[in-house]
Amino acid sequence: MAPKGFAGLYHTRKNAPPCRYTVDASPPASPPPVPVSPPPPPPRQVDPEPEPQPPTSNAHPHPDDPSNNMSDSSPAKKKKKLYAYNSTIIKKYYTLVPGTKQATRIAEGTEFLYQAAQDFPQHLGAFIDYNNVLCEGLARDGTWSTDDPEQQEDPLTWGPYRDAKCGFATLKDLFSGLEDAIPYLRRHLELASQMAKWMKSVTSKARSDDANQLKDHIVEILGLPDEVKDKVQRGFRHHVTGQLLCPPHLLDEFDNDPERFCRSIYNMRRGRPQVGSVDYPIFIYNMDEYIPGKWKPGLLKSELLITCARLIFQGPTAAKNGGTQITTKGRPSVASSINMKELDGFTIVYIATLTRFALNSQHQWYNDDGDFIGTEFYNNLMSIFLQDDDWSEEIQLWYREQLFGQAASTNSARPGPSGHDLLLAEIAAEKAERRQPKLKHWLRPTLLPTRTPSPSETLTCYYASSGTRFPSLYCHLRSHVSYPAFAILLWGPVLPTSACSCTLVMSPAPPLYAFRKSLP
Repeated sequence: MAPKGFAGLYHTRKNAPPCRYTVDASPPASPPPVPVSPPPPPPRQVDPEPEPQPPTSNAHPHPDDPSNNMSDSSPAKKKKKLYAYNSTIIKKYYTLVPGTKQATRIAEGTEFLYQAAQDFPQHLGAFIDYNNVLCEGLARDGTWSTDDPEQQEDPLTWGPYRDAKCGFATLKDLFSGLEDAIPYLRRHLELASQMAKWMKSVTSKARSDDANQLKDHIVEILGLPDEVKDKVQRGFRHHVTGQLLCPPHLLDEFDNDPERFCRSIYNMRRGRPQVGSVDYPIFIYNMDEYIPGKWKPGLLKSELLITCARLIFQGPTAAKNGGTQITTKGRPSVASSINMKELDGFTIVYIATLTRFALNSQHQWYNDDGDFIGTEFYNNLMSIFLQDDDWSEEIQLWYREQLFGQAASTNSARPGPSGHDLLLAEIAAEKAERRQPKLKHWLRPTLLPTRTPSPSETLTCYYASSGTRFPSLYCHLRSHVSYPAFAILLWGPVLPTSACSCTLVMSPAPPLYAFRKSLP
């Protein structure tokens, strides 16, 4: 029988004869180990800067946290970053959580990001989808092209494509560190999604603040009856606000029976007049310019929109006084704090959207109001700005003139140069005159006997240090010498130069010397 522990090394057969040899049960001695020199130490690895980690309180672990994969934590297996970013601003992005209090934002150093996000609605509108803007912007930034299918539309329309393209460009300008963080956010889309939720939360509050301010003051501004002080009684529940929401082409039907007109729309009766997103209301028109049967004259030139813009950007005092601002102690206006000098299409449509909300009967902000869809209203007006550049520029200049009084000075044509331009030209002329060398101080003629030149011969000299040419130098010298051929001595550090009838050799300091070149 094989010894215990070695059964795999032996096999037995039936009736096998006894073995004449004894087998040592101890394991065979292993050969002595061959000495092996230790391998050389690996070269020292320089660890790259670690990517910023999210706060430990975050329920979702960071995808690049080394603790998630301990087997790959050796320095030799770390990959070198191929992009650069500001790790400080990335860490602040991870702390952007909806509902954070001001004290927490100040402690975390993110209050400046919060203040920047509050201005987004005024630059991007009230219906922007920040998740679409960030996701599409990160994916397509730098690759937008005029060959995109959306750019080939006829007519051009506003939609998610242009929301993402224009919105992402605006976010890069307004949101600190976003442009440099694009490579990092492309690899960490969960952070981009978190930022989109935070932006939506902050901008919703900013839009609500603007809407509530407009909602509370519009009754006093327009002189509306006391019945509509309660917002739920506005819209088509009251004929005064119903008339402002009525499209111009339905105004005759409204005037026939205002109560019946408003009641049929509010109760959503069958056969009611269609007042939807494509039917622009009266309050955005200047009815003095409106032409029946045409929709463009007077569009967005309403005095009500100007008053509402003053209320949002310049304060209630300016809105009530027709644009006259009274300096008082306290918080400055929005226009003063951001140095606003003009309104673009986004801001104008934003004001129109807020004004309609202030006139309707909704107690809270909703996208839908019966047949009216807010996003369609926004996209339709933005499409007009997109299709007609001349009209767009005209509207923006009109708002600039009404709000800031700058259009007249911008468009006025000056018949001639301004006083400032004439003063600059005068100064330049005096400088040139001071640089001009004076002949009587520089020229010292030396008489050398030679032949008399013919009347057709002339003398031209160049002053090498400034390049000033004296074609009449010969005439100047005739009054000092009795011989027409001469050599000239100049004082001062002048480089060697030549003339057609003599060669001048100069020296850095006087006295100088000259030699004559024979006339032909």
